[in-house]
Amino acid sequence: KIWTGGGVYLLNNSTILILCISFYFTKMRANVNLFKDCAGLFRQNKWQPVAEAVINLSVSIILAKFLGINGVFIGTIISTIVAPFWVEPKVLYKHYFNKNVWQYFKRYAIDVLITILVASCCYFVCGFIPDGGLWLLVAKFALCCSLILSYCWTPEFKETFAMAKNFLKNVFSKNKSNKNK
Repeated sequence: KIWTGGGVYLLNNSTILILCISFYFTKMRANVNLFKDCAGLFRQNKWQPVAEAVINLSVSIILAKFLGINGVFIGTIISTIVAPFWVEPKVLYKHYFNKNVWQYFKRYAIDVLITILVASCCYFVCGFIPDGGLWLLVAKFALCCSLILSYCWTPEFKETFAMAKNFLKNVFSKNKSNKNK
């Protein structure tokens, strides 16, 4: 409401939820795509983008007639689940890692459950803070960040934190050495 001039252009909660789910699926497949592209695995799933586009367009047009803008976004989610969700990891694990893809899907399911839990907690707890003003928005943001930090017990978070720490340490040590020259 703050940046849209009183909420005139505000989307309803169902549309926001659908957009968040679409964003989640898009970002969750980014690492698989990065590995797959770096490994040069283009021919192994050359028809998947075509299938995804056809499904997305078809389902979005059909659902848009019944659900409006939500139908378009749901069409995108469906096309992601039907085609790249399972094809891209399967290609990567089969042709690059030479491993079974089920470990990936098991971890993916755990991450989805954790995300749903944390997002639900954020939504529920932020419901106690009223809307209105920048400071209340900052309070909600701080509360959500503290709930998201509950994810820090995972090995992936600890590893990412250690990598970021080493990266920053290297950046600052290089800056110091450049200033001393």
